[in-house]
Amino acid sequence: MIPENATVLVRVPNWIGDAVMSTAAVEAIKSYRPDLKLVALAKPWVLEVIRNNPSFSDVLSYSPRHFPGRIRDFYSIVKSIRKNAFDACILMHNNFESAAMGYSAGIPVRIGWNHRRTNWFLSHNVDMAQDLQVSHQVYHYLAIANFVTGHEVNGFKPVLYLTEEDRKTAENWIQKLPGGGPVIPIAAGAAYGSAKCWPPEKFSQFVDSAINLWNARIVFLGGEKDKHIHSIIQSGLQEKIFSMVGEYSLSVQAAIIEKAGICIANDSGLIHVSAALNNVRIVAIFGPTVPAATKPFGTDHIVLHQKTDCWPCKHRKCPNGHVCMAAISADDVLAAVDTILNNR
Repeated sequence: MIPENATVLVRVPNWIGDAVMSTAAVEAIKSYRPDLKLVALAKPWVLEVIRNNPSFSDVLSYSPRHFPGRIRDFYSIVKSIRKNAFDACILMHNNFESAAMGYSAGIPVRIGWNHRRTNWFLSHNVDMAQDLQVSHQVYHYLAIANFVTGHEVNGFKPVLYLTEEDRKTAENWIQKLPGGGPVIPIAAGAAYGSAKCWPPEKFSQFVDSAINLWNARIVFLGGEKDKHIHSIIQSGLQEKIFSMVGEYSLSVQAAIIEKAGICIANDSGLIHVSAALNNVRIVAIFGPTVPAATKPFGTDHIVLHQKTDCWPCKHRKCPNGHVCMAAISADDVLAAVDTILNNR
């Protein structure tokens, strides 16, 4: 299917969490086919997830504008892809534009999921077994690796490669934190929308209690768009909390999590970043989505979730009083964190 020593374009998913989860498949493919030269194609905001990954020989970035400029940008990246003369492409991102890109660039072997939006542009469609459809999303990506390698790949998990500079920066900031208790990073945002966010007042209750109980050193994490929700949390607190939100790179924030060994997060990219690190346990707070598909990968994490009559849903902003998230209390999160702190 893919010839020996081929140069292969890998279309990385657009969401940070999905990009992290797809690295399990990339590791598997490179392990079984070390002869392949893998080149990543990714949006700018997920580059940090893959930049230091040794499985990739190179990384291409693609940041299209809105229409009508998007059409010109599409043909521009197609022209760039064609110049690289790729032998094959693997779509981890299942959408029309990505599939059309490989087809338009004349890549002979084009592999992706068998889906009505994309299968017209693919040379090889991967069928998803019924049981796989209800499994964790990491296994969806590994099924593509099975198809590419011709092997039943096992034992591969998402990975994130940090530099020693990232770790040194994180260590320096941790040393500046007041108090002597455990470092507890909190990611209170979610790029998908507010429906995935645990209410800010509940985060405030948790933080005040964690400081009182454990003299905890709290660190807020997230991107530029998360600043608003963290400012609301901060306004409800008795003490000023150190925030890296929108100020430090994803890699440095990941190094903070790695050093802390714990992270509290909504169903967002940072739970998958955390799960890709070694010896990190996560308290994942879920609301409208299905934990079985996108919970942090692994067995040592704690998922908090309350099913409600309106669950599951795909609303970005809850029209129903946010009842699924409101059902999770600050005491629930405290108990989960206490379990992790007492078992490490």
